[in-house]
Amino acid sequence: MKIYEQRIIGGIINGILKPSEIGLTNSDFENEVLSQIFMIALKLEIDKQEISMELIYEVYAEKEFLGWLNLSDLQNYSESVTSIISFNYALDKIKSGLLNKNIRRDIEQILESESLSGGQILNILKEKRILISLGNTQF
Repeated sequence: MKIYEQRIIGGIINGILKPSEIGLTNSDFENEVLSQIFMIALKLEIDKQEISMELIYEVYAEKEFLGWLNLSDLQNYSESVTSIISFNYALDKIKSGLLNKNIRRDIEQILESESLSGGQILNILKEKRILISLGNTQF
């Protein structure tokens, strides 16, 4: 997922979308450094400041976050996203990965429940499948 997270950061730097417009939070990032960068960009947006790679890096360096990052990394992220299509592709990959994780977690919780019969478990899984197919991913 790291490459898709990098593309999200690159798209934000390029101004394709603002951090508040993409429907992700910092906890949706698997990579801690990229999560920190996302939060910096979101704070810049909230403070009505320009989101630029130089300013993001400056704030990152001032905070002395742990982890790797230099200005050329941000430049590479920016260059990797040349259109809304590549940005949306990365965003879709991240969101589908998150949905997959949530579904797996929910299924594991259902299967670990000793109080449910096999038939009850199947009914719950069928219901969740119907909700997902209707576009309701929050169950």
